[in-house]
Amino acid sequence: MMTTTEEWIVSVSIILGTFLVFLAAVGIFRMPDIYARCHTSSKASTLGKIFPFMAVAIFFGELGIYLQSGLVILFFFITAPVGTHLIARAAYKKGSQIYDKTRVDEYKSSL
Repeated sequence: MMTTTEEWIVSVSIILGTFLVFLAAVGIFRMPDIYARCHTSSKASTLGKIFPFMAVAIFFGELGIYLQSGLVILFFFITAPVGTHLIARAAYKKGSQIYDKTRVDEYKSSL
């Protein structure tokens, strides 16, 4: 049986996750270049996916569910930045244009 505090935590986690995924979707349309879009989609959507898994773990309250949710969250934290980095790197090597107002191109000096 869940307490009122746990119900609130689950509800807030689901709402916060939904908001962050929505923010990532808006960011994809609003950002000026592929690099900013990758950053926005990676950061906001990773957190947006993590909160519902936390809510599921709290809702069911079993050790197995905690472990599974923890492993999924760890998987998201490991794979999302790596995938985003590879996409941005491929776009850079392909010649995708950087936004006009970008001041520093650190990758250019390492080539």
